[in-house]
Amino acid sequence: MSESFEEALLKIDELFHQFHAKCKKDIMEKQKYNDITITQYRYLVTISKLKQPTYSDIADALMITKASVTGSINKLIERGFLYSKQSKSDSRKHFLYLSPKGKKITKIEELVHKKFSDAIKKSIDKSELKIMTQIFDKIIEKLTTNQK
Repeated sequence: MSESFEEALLKIDELFHQFHAKCKKDIMEKQKYNDITITQYRYLVTISKLKQPTYSDIADALMITKASVTGSINKLIERGFLYSKQSKSDSRKHFLYLSPKGKKITKIEELVHKKFSDAIKKSIDKSELKIMTQIFDKIIEKLTTNQK
């Protein structure tokens, strides 16, 4: 048993990251995507979440330079995970979209979170799960309010 809340939180975070990495690796290997890097995977997930982002949007979301984004995105386009469309109103802008191949990869994230969620549900009873959900909702509300 953990000595403090902070220790327990750190342990949960560590376990989640280990679980996440292992599940993602297993799923990607099964789907024959073991040649994609974690960085490329992060780009695909970010593009999926942002819905039609530009190169600048991705750089801002990941807090990296646009030059870094451009090289990686171009490789993902070449490999068929993404495609881009030029803006009709501003020819300098290109919007990015996931190809069917890219969409398939981003589904891995959903599978990993579902597996972790299922593992938690199996480790506690329904009343504990209800309390945990209420606590998470309260934390999410407070943290979201504090960020504004």
